[in-house]
Amino acid sequence: MAGTLERSAEADDPNSVEPPVVKPFTSERLGRGLTTFRYIPQEDSSHLPACVRYAWQVQEYEADVLIWTATEDVAHLMRAAEDFEGLARTLSVWAP
Repeated sequence: MAGTLERSAEADDPNSVEPPVVKPFTSERLGRGLTTFRYIPQEDSSHLPACVRYAWQVQEYEADVLIWTATEDVAHLMRAAEDFEGLARTLSVWAP
């Protein structure tokens, strides 16, 4: 697999403006994962986007599963947080 769950979740992102907020996250289909919230600088902009990332490592399939979003509109991200978490809970690995 690509690396540790913490690395996949960017839990220790050195480019983050402040230490990421890291929380465990469990979904029925993917099991234990992590979610992170962080602010990430952009080289070519003075705007500071917020980023939410969910990450799992599914041992059975040797798969890293990631979903993330980022926006400069932090209020919009907060309003959509429940929907984004709901989407994260629906993910699964499809192996034909």
